[in-house]
Amino acid sequence: MLPEELQKKMKGTLRNRFNTLDVIVPVETLSMKEEEQNKFQWLLKFPWDFPETKDHQPPDPRLVFRVQGMAKINYKKLEQTNNKLLTNLKSRCFELIESLHSRQRSEAFLKLAMKDAVLRYKIKQEIQLKHKIDHLNNAMRQVEKPYHQAINYIFATAIEQLTGVAVLDGLMKGLVRILIVDDLGTRTIDGMTALNYSRKYLSFMSSSELESKFKAFKKEHMEDQEKETNLSEFIFKSPEFENIDIVFFNRWHFSEDEFMVPVLLRKKTILSKQEQRKTNQNPEYIEKQIESEKNSIKEAEKNLKTVLKEIEKMEKGRYQEEEEYQTLRSSQKRIQNDISKRKNRLKTLEKPVKQTDQAVVIKFDLYETFKEKQSFMDRLGDKVGDWGLDSLWEKHMNPDDRFSFKKLHQMSGISKEWIALNKEYNSSKLFTERLKDQLNEYAGKYGMLVKESRSRAAGPGSYQPMLDDHIMDSLELAVINCEILNRIEKSRESAENNL
Repeated sequence: MLPEELQKKMKGTLRNRFNTLDVIVPVETLSMKEEEQNKFQWLLKFPWDFPETKDHQPPDPRLVFRVQGMAKINYKKLEQTNNKLLTNLKSRCFELIESLHSRQRSEAFLKLAMKDAVLRYKIKQEIQLKHKIDHLNNAMRQVEKPYHQAINYIFATAIEQLTGVAVLDGLMKGLVRILIVDDLGTRTIDGMTALNYSRKYLSFMSSSELESKFKAFKKEHMEDQEKETNLSEFIFKSPEFENIDIVFFNRWHFSEDEFMVPVLLRKKTILSKQEQRKTNQNPEYIEKQIESEKNSIKEAEKNLKTVLKEIEKMEKGRYQEEEEYQTLRSSQKRIQNDISKRKNRLKTLEKPVKQTDQAVVIKFDLYETFKEKQSFMDRLGDKVGDWGLDSLWEKHMNPDDRFSFKKLHQMSGISKEWIALNKEYNSSKLFTERLKDQLNEYAGKYGMLVKESRSRAAGPGSYQPMLDDHIMDSLELAVINCEILNRIEKSRESAENNL
């Protein structure tokens, strides 16, 4: 009895081996029903793993190839016999023992077998994790709509605070660029698209990826003025996020009654038309204008000084020409006004345009925001669910799942578990991929790779055929031991009957 994977792969080869020995042995899986097992005299099981050890001590690598139920024989005490079949079995038995011992004397082979067992154990765990993740995926589909609806309520408030315009028939939904960080991949984007948000204005990023980018930024700016930059400032300063207006963070930190989520808004600086024109002009052209204004002011101040001297002379001499005096006074006012205007213009030209956007963080309680939007019937439906009458309510009232707080609460728990399992699964996948490479490299180093094809394109080969041979030798030896005992017992019974 073998694991299903081995049974499919080795069934034909093992039968051929047994037929050569004139021995008939069924090759079944470990899942064989107990009533079927009871029909056989001998049950040989090959678990293909390490047995549990006391105090978590490292197991003997040879135990990977153990065959449970194998008959124990003292080969040295086996009597000589004229039975040709029994003689052939003994001969093959010694061949297999030598073959097994020759491999097991190699530390490299035993180490390979141990690492391969670890790899298979990790892969088995991954399969179990994948099944759990798939189960949670199905469960999430039943309760995710209220989560998307809650985010929609939050975005409506955020967009209004950002633009000063309420969401009108989805118009603003298609104008604001949003980044979602909740570790659910594209799932949330799909849900928001169903609520009329434009997919091209929605993007997502995992929290680990964002944190990695932030750490790289902090490392790069350890010695400069940017070292105190926080995460929200980093997002709105980084060129990678320059087009993002809203960032929705969800780390899935919630209690029974509270679910706080921070939302980052990019409050854009509103420029006057004059400032907009200035930002569009060439800096060199602006510098020339500044220089020109400074020269004009100097020239005007020089002219003003001359006019003031003339006025002073006329006033000391008790001016007689009133018309000339008034002309000089008019020139004084005109030049002073001109200087004032030019200085104001110079001040405007020299004043830098503040284009830096302001990062604003608003914290929302996802649960409270959702509850505030629930109708009386929505709340009543949740209450009925608490009484255990939800199936009856759904049958007669046909409620809209989008507005069920109970399902939102379920979504929180399922999502948190789904994220944790995905993280564990991805980490395990990285480990197994590295271990596979290490095993192939190790097997190649010690000459344990076997080419399964003579083609040049077949690659360096695999170590698996060598392990498979050792497994089949172990199984064949176990079968032969049982068969030898059967033959010896039959010979004794035959001898007793002849007395």
